[in-house]
Amino acid sequence: MSRPPRTAGCSRLRPGSLGGSTTPSLAYIFRKTVTFAALPLGWICLLLVAALVTRRRSLIAAALAVLYLCSIPWTTDRLLLLVEDAQPRLSIEECTAAEAIVVLGGLAAFFVPGVPEWTDAVDRLEQAIALYQSGKAPRLIFAGGSFNWLEDKPAEGELMRAAALRRGIPAEAISVLASSTTTAEEAARLAELAGREPFKRIILVTSAYHLPRAAFLFRRQGFEVVPFPVDYRVVRGQPLTLLAFVPQAASLESAQIALKELCGLAWYRLRALLDQTSSGIR
Repeated sequence: MSRPPRTAGCSRLRPGSLGGSTTPSLAYIFRKTVTFAALPLGWICLLLVAALVTRRRSLIAAALAVLYLCSIPWTTDRLLLLVEDAQPRLSIEECTAAEAIVVLGGLAAFFVPGVPEWTDAVDRLEQAIALYQSGKAPRLIFAGGSFNWLEDKPAEGELMRAAALRRGIPAEAISVLASSTTTAEEAARLAELAGREPFKRIILVTSAYHLPRAAFLFRRQGFEVVPFPVDYRVVRGQPLTLLAFVPQAASLESAQIALKELCGLAWYRLRALLDQTSSGIR
């Protein structure tokens, strides 16, 4: 069964002391809209709209079936395991050394004035700091932009930098990538940094479900990636009970996450194949 979402500890900042905000582009909004339509909640909405237009009860039944299947742990745990088990789980001792530890964004959920709130993905930050303190790499690189067009908020990369400084990491060992809104953009920003400060072998720290797609994108940019998965959502070794077939909101969220990652990885692999084919033709 997937563990429920949780929020972790928060750290105080002076309002406005870090970062800024970025205005969402039309391409970003379009991409998010298409992604929504391609995932279970999008399917359900489209089926219900079609049912209203056509007055077909079978479409309502289909929407309810999708809702049920995508909100029970038995289904969603299996979807998540497809991505979470794609990379072996490592201890810090088992992780091989590299030139940099790269931490991807996506661990700040919302803010109240002056107080950043972390999600369960804060494991990315905690484990990255532990890797650095264990001597696995001489530098930490934080990714993660700011996306809010209503008010000024700190960028995630800057929030992580501030947290690392408070934990005693020297400022000269920390870099923050330029603002980005997708994993592909984070990989491109890192390639730009590597062009100025050459390095190739990285320890990539992100949530286990996110790692297959992220590792693929960073390898496409020419990096040697040591995957370090954290923030697992599926609880292993639990006996199968009737609760696995009871709908839960957390399971619906897990279905959204797993299918987004699977579809995203398939899309980027297809693009890579098309690029290779196009290059061969030329």
